[in-house]
Amino acid sequence: METTHNSEAGFATSRERDLLLRWTNYHAALLSLTALLALSIHQPWLVFAAGGVSFFALILLHWNRWTERKSLGMANAVTLLRLIGILLLSMVPTSLITVIGLLLVGADGFDGWIARRLDRRSHFGDYFDKETDAFFLLILCLLAISHGLLAPWILVAGMLRYALVVLRWLVRPEILTARKSQTARVIYIMAMVGLLICFLPLPPIRDPIAGLATLILIYSFAGDFRQVFSPE
Repeated sequence: METTHNSEAGFATSRERDLLLRWTNYHAALLSLTALLALSIHQPWLVFAAGGVSFFALILLHWNRWTERKSLGMANAVTLLRLIGILLLSMVPTSLITVIGLLLVGADGFDGWIARRLDRRSHFGDYFDKETDAFFLLILCLLAISHGLLAPWILVAGMLRYALVVLRWLVRPEILTARKSQTARVIYIMAMVGLLICFLPLPPIRDPIAGLATLILIYSFAGDFRQVFSPE
């Protein structure tokens, strides 16, 4: 779902890159463990809490590196609003999750458009946007399970990226992540829309649509997983 390379020179200072990569690794490990615990004890709020705390730490850690002007910036502000909306989904009735979720998916494209339009792209902004997308996917999977709409197997879709990050960290730490490719973004949007449809009162189509969404995500991540385990 994301392309990788071994150099990010010019994209950020070495210290900024190292801090973001370290946070990403810990964030992925934390959410992976918390999601499995939440699933086993039927307490999805644990993932909301862990994600909120982790993202808060990210924002504090980079408070003076958000943009080149050392301000949050409009694009990052939109991403932050998306994150807040995702965290509030636990309080939303099932009947409204699809509508609100589609608005959040639409806002995902809006923050990127703002960054390009105002020429305010930043390394922090790319990471913040990418991690918010992954968190949104995980949250939707957990909500679908907790609302009794889908079986626990759907968590595979939400855990793919976090599993990839943890494996890279443990097996191939020299591989650095790059910005998402256009193909990965299209697949992500298709998968998200498919999962959001599962919250509609249409039981017969839930499993087929969720299954298709999971398959296209697995296809998208397949190359990244192969890279982790490929020989030098």
